[in-house]
Amino acid sequence: MFADRLPESVTVTVFMDGLRTGVVRTEVFLNRPTSFEEAVAVALNAEHNFKSARLGWSAPPASSSSGPEPMDLSHAEDEEAELRAAEARRGIRRCFTCGSTDHLRPGCPLRKQSQAQSSGNTAANRPSGSSRGGLQGKN
Repeated sequence: MFADRLPESVTVTVFMDGLRTGVVRTEVFLNRPTSFEEAVAVALNAEHNFKSARLGWSAPPASSSSGPEPMDLSHAEDEEAELRAAEARRGIRRCFTCGSTDHLRPGCPLRKQSQAQSSGNTAANRPSGSSRGGLQGKN
């Protein structure tokens, strides 16, 4: 009624092939277990180690006050606040010419005013008769 048991090597191979791709599967394949029990033990150990590493390492509580001083985190907190402020500013669009939030550079009245002044100056400085301002050749 019961089928013959599979050889141990087949059982190990089927188990290893059934593992999800990741740290556990890699660890089991690197260890090359010879028995099903060994393969399961390696997989469980690798999974436990991986989960422990993901949760983070927690330092044991300090037992004496003569040990190292706690780290000063004020600079890191200031930097974090600056990063948050920079992220908030990213949503604000400003004119590159005058810094106003009412318009962008193409619609800036200061830019249009300076363009009008500069185009008037260049037209007055151009010599008459030549658009390039160069000397006319002799014939």
